[in-house]
Amino acid sequence: MGLFEEVQKEFYDFIGAKRPEKAQKPRSIEELEVPYIIERRPRKRRISFTVMHSGVLKVSANQSISEKEILELLIPHVDWIRSQSEERRRVKEKFPQKIWRSGELFPYAGEDIKLVLSPSETKKAFIRFFSESFEYFFPMSWLDEETRLIEEKLHEGLLKFFKQRASLELNERVNHWAEVMDLHPRSLSFRNQKSRWGSCSSQGRVNLNWKLACFDKKIQDYVVIHELAHLKHQNHSKRFWNLVSVYMPDYKTHSNRLENSSFKVDCFLPKSELYDVNPSWS
Repeated sequence: MGLFEEVQKEFYDFIGAKRPEKAQKPRSIEELEVPYIIERRPRKRRISFTVMHSGVLKVSANQSISEKEILELLIPHVDWIRSQSEERRRVKEKFPQKIWRSGELFPYAGEDIKLVLSPSETKKAFIRFFSESFEYFFPMSWLDEETRLIEEKLHEGLLKFFKQRASLELNERVNHWAEVMDLHPRSLSFRNQKSRWGSCSSQGRVNLNWKLACFDKKIQDYVVIHELAHLKHQNHSKRFWNLVSVYMPDYKTHSNRLENSSFKVDCFLPKSELYDVNPSWS
């Protein structure tokens, strides 16, 4: 025992308190209580691992290494795994899983809009958008079908509605900034990209992620200005960022806001990154 430890022990003995115990490192990955999956790759020479957004520890290794050996190799990295798992937990708390039910709030134009499901006598499903809610009317006959089929129809209709409104509103923002910047794209299309908010090809074709419609106008404008600026500078040079800043001096603020709130639209992905399954209907 070193001098510091001896003094510390005497101090705690003097005040009659129990000296706090040091946190023990887990002796195994199982003790961390982190769910894990092992992906086998025949040509993989070394193991690699990452904590996915869902909080699951994903390990890649070839068949020659046993599961026990893999877990033993990960023990020196338990502190990193623990910190990453904690970060994923905080993100999940910030962006709770959405359930497709009446009363659930979904992001749109920077606001939380309430979904209302309404069985009706109508023959076709349709959605009406209000300032604080969007009401989904669907035929009563759907209630006689299997739950899975109802979920598929409702989900498909809602996504179609969002994409249609997104194309109209984002097209308006592009037209506005194209005139202001005097930079006109050769074509404009909307995609359901997983991790990219926009792109601009060397041929002048601009693509935007339709889920941008879920964010406020400042964030939408930042992405539109960013992609239109690529019509002049096909890179991220100083001249490119200077051009962006001419039309949006505080672009960094909105870029950071978008990055920090990107999981807000996780519920619209074909497969949720934060959760193992898509939102359920009830």
